[in-house]
Amino acid sequence: MKIKKSGEAMNISYKLISSLSFEKAHDLFNRGFEGYIMPMNLSLDTFVGRFGNDGLSPALSVVAYDGADPIGFVLQGIREVDGQKISWNGGTGIIPEYRGGGLVTP
Repeated sequence: MKIKKSGEAMNISYKLISSLSFEKAHDLFNRGFEGYIMPMNLSLDTFVGRFGNDGLSPALSVVAYDGADPIGFVLQGIREVDGQKISWNGGTGIIPEYRGGGLVTP
């Protein structure tokens, strides 16, 4: 997939969040929420705890890369509600310098 950043097109790849250490995933999470009216800035312990306490899944959560640099993420989890398994979004973020570029279709 290509996105546009400052007038240039780039190829973006995706990997599971397990491609990052918890420390790097934590940094990406906090950077992904920088600059908002209500920025989210979690401690490392709170971030890691969300995977156990909130049922987030490293096997379902995805990181977007620009080359070797992680630039965004989607945290996903599975919960059971009224006997049914449901997927839920535990947070989606992109680092500030990649926001607003839009998708470029070939």
